[in-house]
This record gives sequence, structure tokens and C-alpha cells, in this order.
Amino acid sequence: MTVYEKLSRRPALFRNLTGMSIEEFAALYQQVVDDLERDAERGANQPARQRAVGAGRPAQHDARNRLLMAMIWLRIYPTYDVLGFLFDLDKSNICRNLKGVLAVLRERLGDEVTWPDQTRRRQKMEQFMQDFPEVAAIVDATEQPTLRPQDPEAQKSHYSGKKRRHTLKTQVVVGPDGEIMDYSETVPGAMHDKKLYDQSGVSARLDDQEAMMGDSGFQGIQKDHRAVLPDKKPKGGTLTDDQKARNRRLSHYRIVVENTICQLKTFRVLAHVYRHARASHHDVFAMVAALVNRRIRRHPLRQAVA
Repeated sequence: MTVYEKLSRRPALFRNLTGMSIEEFAALYQQVVDDLERDAERGANQPARQRAVGAGRPAQHDARNRLLMAMIWLRIYPTYDVLGFLFDLDKSNICRNLKGVLAVLRERLGDEVTWPDQTRRRQKMEQFMQDFPEVAAIVDATEQPTLRPQDPEAQKSHYSGKKRRHTLKTQVVVGPDGEIMDYSETVPGAMHDKKLYDQSGVSARLDDQEAMMGDSGFQGIQKDHRAVLPDKKPKGGTLTDDQKARNRRLSHYRIVVENTICQLKTFRVLAHVYRHARASHHDVFAMVAALVNRRIRRHPLRQAVA
């Protein structure tokens, strides 16, 4: 009995280990199965192999189990040794299988995160942003711990004073309903949120009538285009009652981006200390963002106001 057959008999455990229901996994499998089988065939016919095709130990896992392996890795982020124990494979085989499956997922899920057209943006603004109808998108940055770099300069650039450890930072832009519209390249954790925002170029996607909502870390973006940001307490002064009330209303709407980031971090590959090459983090983030968007479309984070 394969790992998939065993796990599919326990739906609750299946969801806990993959982040998906059995039906959602089946839909994803149907979307990528042809590419997974082609990837396996390319591996079998690689010119560097020492044995003829068909020689050696038969493959233990079909495309469905290889996809399951990748989903468990993204969701739980076990070591290759642990994953090898679950699937009865050497960790070198786990590494090769994951590399192929993750490449397929990265390619096939690329269109899950898109910037909506103007009509769709306007519809979401009307449905979800009653107090701030000009807001088309909400921005925030998320940090993930990473292993301490050996290079002194890399140590300095990756050290986050806010988190008091070495981190990787990614900017996330969501619609008023929480669906991910854009994400930045992964950068060292020491980079300021405003600098990452400018570097990402996301402001160019907004129309002149549209505004970006953010927290106090994005102070200054209003100099370049419309923005809805918290009122900042003046030096040596206090906020008025009206300003405090506005900040509370803003927090009520801005919380959706934090809810989305929480959804991203339910995939532990984006929550635990990132053990793999830092250059690979962006592709992993992209795959998880696509999976989270699929989930949000099925189970919205917010309900539209009629």
C-alpha cells in the first residue's frame, strides 16, 4: 500500500500534512500529472545514467505519491531524512524527486498570482473598502528566519534589528479581499520596508485614482502616489481622538494582509528557519503563494458587504 493510499484513508490527517483536502489535492494532481510523468521520463532517459532504462530497482512512487511528497515538504518542512523514512527512500532520492516536482509546480502554478484588471479591482474596492473606497491594494512585508550566513557582509545585510536575528524578507500585496496580487523578490532582512517597496516597483501598477494601504513602516510612499497610512503621532505631541479613530478603522481593513500572511505561514517551509539555499527562497515563496490563493478563492477571508 502506497503512502497516498494509507493517508487518503484519514482525511483529517491528510489535510494536516498537506494543507489540502483530498479533493483539492486530486484537482491539483490532475492539473500537473502530465508534466510530472514527463519529468520522470526525462530523468529515466538522462544521458549520464550508468544503467539502461528499466535496469535497477523499480521506481517505488508514481506521480501522485511524488506530488504528495512535495506537498508534505511544503506544509511540514521535514528534513530529507524524515521524509525519506516516510516514503522509504534515501535522502538523495528525496532530493531528486523534490527538485523535479517543485519545478513542475513552479511552472504550472505561475498564473495563480495575478494583478486583477481595473474592472475587477474596482469591484473589490466597492465590495470590501467602504471606509477607504480609494484603496485598491494593501501592502505588508514578512520575514522568515534563516541560517546565519558565514560571510560577514552577508551577516550584516541579513540581520534584522526588528526580529533580532538573521532573516529573509518578502513584500506581499493583497487585494481588499485578501487574495495575493503581487510579491517581491526575496531580500536580506535588514532592508527597510520602504526601500523594498520602492525597489519592487509595485506602485506603477496603480492607477492615478487608486491608493495603496500600508502600516507605519511604509511612511513616505504617499510622496509618490496616493496612499492610506496611519496618522503618525507628532514628536512631543499626541494624536487627536479623530486620528485615533481613523487609525482603528484603518487597522480593521489592513488586518486582511496579516491574515493572508498567516495563511502563507501555515506552510511551515515559510515559517521555520529556512535551511536551504537562500537563492531558492523566492521560488518556494511563489509556489506557496499560488497554493494559498487557490485556498482563498475556495474559502474567502472576508465576505463582501451587500
